[in-house]
Amino acid sequence: MPVNSNRQNKKQTSSIHTGALQLFETMGQGVVYQSADGTIINANLSAERILGLTEKELQGRKLTDPTWKMICEDGSQLMDDQHPTMVALHTGKAVSNRVIGIYQPKSQKYGWAKVSALPEFLSGQDKPARVYTTFLDISEQKEIDHKLGERIKELQAFYALSEITESEDKNLENLYRRLINFTFR
Repeated sequence: MPVNSNRQNKKQTSSIHTGALQLFETMGQGVVYQSADGTIINANLSAERILGLTEKELQGRKLTDPTWKMICEDGSQLMDDQHPTMVALHTGKAVSNRVIGIYQPKSQKYGWAKVSALPEFLSGQDKPARVYTTFLDISEQKEIDHKLGERIKELQAFYALSEITESEDKNLENLYRRLINFTFR
């Protein structure tokens, strides 16, 4: 191979590497690389924001660290063996779009993320050498869904009240029972 062609290939490879690194650092989705035991090797700026910790605080830590408060969508505690990262490491299979609540120490509330984990294998190995985990911040969407759910409950109660006030039955016990039954359907 001619020397000029070799230099050109190195420049192209360097350019691709630079572009990939820039994408990693500027993308809106959080990305965390972890070793086979789950220790964080690297994280991008979005991961820092979503997880509520700095790069220094993330380095060497595991997403299953007990000081990290993570919950399932139903509000129950996320157990270590349920975390997408650990599932991907133990099964060798990708985990996609698992919704997790992540406690934010600075704001003192939970943020929400769709989490996916993809194991990476070294050539010839049957166990993952590392895993990369992505975090898509859905906190705003969850807040809107919560407010919408509350609004629907209010509207159901108003509708039930209007139905009851138009009723011929003026027995308070019957009216109360109808209101309770209607709002908890």
